Amino acid sequence: MAYGKRTEISRPSDHQLITACNRWAICYLASLESVLLSAFLTLGIPMPVIPFVSPKGGSGKSTSALLLATFLTKFYDVTIIDADPIRVVSRWASGGNKPDRLTVISDVDEDTIEERIEDAASKTQVVIVDLEGTAAKIVLHAIAQADFVVIPMQGAHEDAIAASMAVGVILETEMRLGRPIPYSVLFTRTSLTIRSQIFTYIYKSVVNAGVPIFKTELNERDAYKAILAGCGKSRSDGEIRLVELLF
Repeated sequence: MAYGKRTEISRPSDHQLITACNRWAICYLASLESVLLSAFLTLGIPMPVIPFVSPKGGSGKSTSALLLATFLTKFYDVTIIDADPIRVVSRWASGGNKPDRLTVISDVDEDTIEERIEDAASKTQVVIVDLEGTAAKIVLHAIAQADFVVIPMQGAHEDAIAASMAVGVILETEMRLGRPIPYSVLFTRTSLTIRSQIFTYIYKSVVNAGVPIFKTELNERDAYKAILAGCGKSRSDGEIRLVELLF
């Protein structure tokens, strides 16, 4: 298998891909309708692959990936590839709260990640990849397969450095593959009431650097912690919903 190429998928032009991913990002922020993936489907991309990437642990990758995945099961068959050695998502799935339309795959390493993504993409409409919080080779392989990359980060100096590293890897992968890989930063564990000086400084620095940022943030909530601790119910039970993230 050639590095960075997904089998039996005809890619659109760079302009079409950028347009499709921008539409996906807008829908991610502003809509709960099934039009979420229509841009990909009409352009001939059967399934979007969305890795959540940060070389720093504790950035909110698993939480944000799981929230998005469980919500999308309302409309689509979704696969989460749990490539984090801690296996947070897999442990959550074993607790009995997993929606029927969600598949969780944890048997993956740097040698099999591209094969797992291709296989999942042939079976479900959306593939979300929860990657480990290190600058590992497996991350490079996942980014090479991506249609859109989400970079979760907290408003802290070390998270800003990690996000910068993630953006650098994405740009290098773009050059190597000769195609754009759209991405956006998602600020996580933010306060609903207080904006610290350091958060404001970091936020402005990211904006001034020209890095795309989701307007929506993942606020600090005990409910999100409860999900991964095995205490929260899934979206299908109506208590933990991605709508909290989106609106």
